[in-house]
Amino acid sequence: MNTINFICHGTILFVLQSVIPLWKQLLFYKGYQMKLKAYLGEIQANQIINEGIHMISIGTNDFLENYYAFPGGRRSTQYTISEYEDFLAGIAENFVRELYGLGARKISLGGLPPMGCMPLERNTNLMGGRECVQSYNTVALEFNDKLSKLVTRLNKELPGINLVFSNPYFIFMQIIRRPSLFGKLLLLFMPFLTSYSHACIHSFPLSNITSRNFTIMIRKLTS
Repeated sequence: MNTINFICHGTILFVLQSVIPLWKQLLFYKGYQMKLKAYLGEIQANQIINEGIHMISIGTNDFLENYYAFPGGRRSTQYTISEYEDFLAGIAENFVRELYGLGARKISLGGLPPMGCMPLERNTNLMGGRECVQSYNTVALEFNDKLSKLVTRLNKELPGINLVFSNPYFIFMQIIRRPSLFGKLLLLFMPFLTSYSHACIHSFPLSNITSRNFTIMIRKLTS
């Protein structure tokens, strides 16, 4: 499966994440579509775009870096945490609608992992004994619930769309709590599943549970 990833680099799977601003990613995507149509012709290019799986990841950096990292900053003074969740959900909705207008029909909207268990959050949680920051995890659950409801609504409003919500929270939390059940993981992508002191680059097989979750998501989008 080939990918086009507008967060780093990579025509069936399109991965869109929120490190590069979403408006800029849309510009990149529109440019890609123009090149694809020039190369294959409009009919074949539109078919690839319609059948392509578009994966969106949004939220972790927005909460941890833009909201929590700067107490008293613009975002945290402008919004309560609940209002900020609604603000980001609105951005996600607009982004999905933009993709839909560009021909995307198979879209996965990814939710938040237990972000309070990431290495940096645990390491700086001195008063909590370097355990997971539960308030951050609670926000992740609340935001995921809002995204899930958004997906249900958009599936009703946008004809022909196949939009699924991919929720990583409970899978990752299972692995964090009982890692011995799932074997070794690719720590480059999921360092918060192990001790933060060993969160470096190693190549290990992905656990069966994460592979199954990805397979289920693909089946929903291609059914």
